[in-house]
Amino acid sequence: MKFKFLFLCLLISSCSKTMSPLDLDVGDCFIDLSSEELLAGEAQNADYVEVVDCFEPHNYEIVAKFQSVPESYRNSENPMDDACFYNLVEYIESIYPNADYLTLIEIYEKFDAKYSRLMHFNTIGDTLKPDPNKEFNCAVMSKNSLIFNSFKKDIEKN
Repeated sequence: MKFKFLFLCLLISSCSKTMSPLDLDVGDCFIDLSSEELLAGEAQNADYVEVVDCFEPHNYEIVAKFQSVPESYRNSENPMDDACFYNLVEYIESIYPNADYLTLIEIYEKFDAKYSRLMHFNTIGDTLKPDPNKEFNCAVMSKNSLIFNSFKKDIEKN
């Protein structure tokens, strides 16, 4: 068992590159084991993540990127979170375009059991407060395991 884990670690490290999360684009996959312990609403300073091909083991994928908070969310209590949430809903619904309401509810429940979401954003000054006027992105996270293909393919098989 130790050999398999060591091989996986070597495989991941040999194929990855380190980047700032804010430099990632939609469809980029990465590994970040440091944020798996975060609770909803908590912030963490993530300077760099290990970017890998989506067919290599990873636990995150960027699903949306914004230049700033869209106008339609500016008056929201949590504008970045809302933009990410509704974009993720559209992302899931695009995978199942013919699903009825009850089927979508089942899909969302399965999604919530296996995945979570995370935002990367610029801050205002030295605070951890998000700057709504600057770029941010939204990622899907596999909660309990690494996945070996795109999140779309992983979601489709569930």
